[in-house]
Amino acid sequence: MNEIDEEARVAAKEADGLQARYAEYVIHTHTDYILAGDALKEIKRRMKRLDELRRKMTRPLDESKAVILSFFRGPEGALGKAEAAVKGAMLVFQKAREREWEREREREREEKARLAKETAEAKVMELAEAGDVEGVMEMMGEKPELEPLPIPMPVPQVVPKVEGVSTRKMWKWEVLDAGMIPREYMVVDVGMVTRVVQASKGRVEIPGVRVWQEEIMVGRMG
Repeated sequence: MNEIDEEARVAAKEADGLQARYAEYVIHTHTDYILAGDALKEIKRRMKRLDELRRKMTRPLDESKAVILSFFRGPEGALGKAEAAVKGAMLVFQKAREREWEREREREREEKARLAKETAEAKVMELAEAGDVEGVMEMMGEKPELEPLPIPMPVPQVVPKVEGVSTRKMWKWEVLDAGMIPREYMVVDVGMVTRVVQASKGRVEIPGVRVWQEEIMVGRMG
């Protein structure tokens, strides 16, 4: 249904007329106040009728939408699970390649350390065979230099690059002790405060909260 029926158009015009009639409404007497109450009831009745007309027009659309959403919910869920499975397999493969790369780096470091040790031992033997006692003592007495801290190296492209697919590292968190969280990270539970204030009618004092009462005009259709 793409068009507004005539009954709804009439109701809309009547709503515009009421808005114009009461735009500068002023109450002067007690009688005016009573009549204002009747006017308020009439406005509420028209609001209810307008809502009924709207629902009559949108109900078929809502039902159609519900059927469509229900139909697509299944295949969308299936595709979501398929996507998660493929992504999980890709991450497992990527992590395995990264671990393999790390093990290769470790083997390279061990090999360099072994070669350095063998070179030093060969040098000592060479000096000893040459009778260079001072040279041997000097090498044996040298303080080993502190190995510099390893500089983090970027992980190379250990898996083939797939266009449109990338990996992001996400930081996550969980609360261990709510009492230790700084105040600037806390958020007031507006819903809880509202329920306590309304249920206690302001009798319960909440530190840091000001409670007051306002009056609103409530109209019923009668």
